[in-house]
Amino acid sequence: ITGGATADGKDGAAGTLVFTASTTINDLKTFYETKYRDAGYEQTIASVGGGGGTQEFQLIFQHEGRKRTVSIAGSTSSDGLKGAITYGENQ
Repeated sequence: ITGGATADGKDGAAGTLVFTASTTINDLKTFYETKYRDAGYEQTIASVGGGGGTQEFQLIFQHEGRKRTVSIAGSTSSDGLKGAITYGENQ
């Protein structure tokens, strides 16, 4: 974890967590898909792409009962894999 921020208010909550990882995008994608599906989230977007020596991914999950959306995005470069997890509740 390299950084993050959260905000809570009467209308909901939101936050972002910034991370680096020493794994592949496919392994990270599989990890988060399993984690959020097991927690009752529906996956609405899964995208992996890239070119020119980089690879990118984006995953979006929604949990209707919790009124929560989670977006996970990241990319690889010569510096490794970097990404962010962003959530919003009651929004």
